[in-house]
Amino acid sequence: MAEYEEHNPWRTLGSRTAFENDWMRVVEDEVIDPGGQRTTYGVVRVKHHGVAVLPIDRRGRTRLVGQFRYPLDRYLWEIPKGNGEPGEEPEAAARRELAEETRLVARRWLALPFMETSVGLSDERVTPFVAWDLDCDDAAEPDAQEDLAVRRLPFAEVVGMVDRGELTDLVSAMLILRVNRLLGLGTLPPELHERLAP
Repeated sequence: MAEYEEHNPWRTLGSRTAFENDWMRVVEDEVIDPGGQRTTYGVVRVKHHGVAVLPIDRRGRTRLVGQFRYPLDRYLWEIPKGNGEPGEEPEAAARRELAEETRLVARRWLALPFMETSVGLSDERVTPFVAWDLDCDDAAEPDAQEDLAVRRLPFAEVVGMVDRGELTDLVSAMLILRVNRLLGLGTLPPELHERLAP
């Protein structure tokens, strides 16, 4: 196996903002690439930390949220997810997003290592959570800009949806498969393992 060094082979010569809104800033950097060529590299700098939640009820079912995704021009099913406000802790943001999208609150939370979602294009990070011991919060209000549907499905069924290519959102798929892997290894908290075990 070849030796490697964790160093930055890129050299940034300058940077300009091409576009900016409340959620992101698109920058164009003038760089010298690892091959020695001068070029422009566009990067999406995300202003909010992402969160994702896999809620699990007493019967081992989860919730998927359906919505039309404008950039893809199609309808997708995903786990509840969204963005934290500036300075908001990831778990607080995850609790808010779960309530807004599913009207659920959870007493138990497990944070998993963060994910970087599109490393060649963006600096976006998402902190994933598993939430259980769920209750309904009828007072929760959905985001006025979202038109959502919610499905309640057995966890094994959503694993199958990922395997069959029916659930294609990367963060949703990764969290579902990661939890399924931890289930197989027997390393989930015992009460969560009990809900999900076949």
